[in-house]
Amino acid sequence: KGLVPSVGMSFIATATGALGGSGAVEVPSVSGIGSVEVVGDPNQSLNNSSIAANGGAWLLLQFLGSGAGGGSGPVGPSGPAAPNLANANGFQVLAGTAFTNVGAGTVVTGDAGATTFTAFPPGTLVGTQHTADGAYNAAIVSLASSLADLASRPYDTDMSGIDLGGHVLVPGVYHFSSSAAITGTLTLDAQNNPNAVWIFQIGSTLTTASASSVVLINGARPGMVYWQVGSSATLGTTTAFQGNILVQTAITVNNGASVLGRLQAHD
Repeated sequence: KGLVPSVGMSFIATATGALGGSGAVEVPSVSGIGSVEVVGDPNQSLNNSSIAANGGAWLLLQFLGSGAGGGSGPVGPSGPAAPNLANANGFQVLAGTAFTNVGAGTVVTGDAGATTFTAFPPGTLVGTQHTADGAYNAAIVSLASSLADLASRPYDTDMSGIDLGGHVLVPGVYHFSSSAAITGTLTLDAQNNPNAVWIFQIGSTLTTASASSVVLINGARPGMVYWQVGSSATLGTTTAFQGNILVQTAITVNNGASVLGRLQAHD
């Protein structure tokens, strides 16, 4: 419903490659207090159609370039087709209602969309602010389409009840009937295929434990990882997350967490 970063939050977007995806994003309200200034390792919270930074600043990077470890070995399969984010593609953050920021250290590099803003100042936006304008409305419609598209894809592997931490996954569609969790490190291996795509279908909630991380290797790109969440996502403190989070209700990024990708909440 809205976006509310906390004190000292930072949003940084650096587009260095093509990003596929379809959908608009609504990031509900976000609230929290804190300050973050670590690129790639800030705190972020998106909750109940909102984005909240708790107990620290948070940083959001939209990085679409290659992941670490691209090599010259055999090239693996690309996996599913990437969704078409359509009109939501250009939005770094998108909230269904309000975007509220209480931290002077918050920097958003990229476009931001919401129905109302109480964010800049104290934060800084390096991009275009869309306040319930035509581009914003079109993006919201696209997000709804993307969520439906991702949820309808036939899955390759049912991981319901399995913690993603400690796993190395190749491109594909991974399904969770209800909640999904990451405790520790999840590694996504593109097997030297620059077009590798991952889709995670999560029925209810996505949560990460403190200090957890999503690591991309062998040419994997954050912009080609899609997290479709039926309700809300919560990133624990100092989580280093990668991929596009598209949720129905809310996203919460806690102190010290960082995101390479997009944060989008619809309701």
